[in-house]
Amino acid sequence: MDNLSKGDKIYYPEMDIARGIAILLVVFAHCIQCGNGAEYYENLNFFDNIIYKSIYSFHMPLLMMVSGFLLAKNINKKTVLQIISGRVTNILLPIIAWNLIVQLPHIISNNLFDWLITFCKSTITSFWFLWAVLFSTVATTFIYKYGKNKWYWYILATLLCFFTPDIWNSECYKFMFFCYICGFFYKKNIKDRNMILLFTFILWILLLQMYDYNSYIYTTGWTLLGRTDMLICFIRDIYRVAIGVIGSAMVLLTIIKLGKYISENVLQIFKILGKNSMGIYIISTFMNIVLQRTTKEFKPSIIMNILETLLIISGSYIIVYMLKLNKWSKKILLGGR
Repeated sequence: MDNLSKGDKIYYPEMDIARGIAILLVVFAHCIQCGNGAEYYENLNFFDNIIYKSIYSFHMPLLMMVSGFLLAKNINKKTVLQIISGRVTNILLPIIAWNLIVQLPHIISNNLFDWLITFCKSTITSFWFLWAVLFSTVATTFIYKYGKNKWYWYILATLLCFFTPDIWNSECYKFMFFCYICGFFYKKNIKDRNMILLFTFILWILLLQMYDYNSYIYTTGWTLLGRTDMLICFIRDIYRVAIGVIGSAMVLLTIIKLGKYISENVLQIFKILGKNSMGIYIISTFMNIVLQRTTKEFKPSIIMNILETLLIISGSYIIVYMLKLNKWSKKILLGGR
């Protein structure tokens, strides 16, 4: 799949396709979690769902690897200030804006101080994936620019992740940082793609056999602080990164290998989803709340989950498209994307 030049930037179509696939899987996994009835959700049955486990093993790492890869291709074209200010504008601003929309109606029933505390907590803890991208971009940029891209600074940064507390979703940020770094050093033009693709597929299948309740970052966290079973926790963390990166590499190599055989119309759909993945992620987060409330009486059904996914994806895209029609809503709510 050829790269395309857009001004002083190089456009990598396979990365948009990868993001499109990833965001589709994100929504699908959330539908399995939230759209199979109250009993299914409350008993945490989704953690044992093989499709859910398969998706969760790599879908967020894939998005992070793409982000890391794209930073690597542009990091020499911008200063530290330009990179960070850009991330603040296209990530932090939408996080604040969406939380303000959600929390603003509650200011009437609270005193200002309590409302500010609630607003700050909501802002810090919501849309954890966007925070992870912001955290990883800042950390990687500082290491690359000020640490002169020396390997030992990356090692030190990753080691620090193991010995800092898991607070305010930081366990997710630390997990994603590892995947981001792998994407940062990912080489697109690799040799023997067929063999590597086959190897990653087989290895991902083998690793997936060990994926269980404790493998989710949400259930066991990341830090080694205060753990009596530090070695087990360390191995589990490395396993998470391994299956995430291997699964992501498998998808990227598959896109590069098979992209030319797939209908351009199909690829275009994934490209559109990929280009709008951030907005779809945000809007679908709110739709998940509605989904969970309207499917309380449902019984587990993969067919229903597929229909829910198509409904949420299409609904999210329509809302994102409408927000893009106004320059201010596009800037404030979608970060200008």
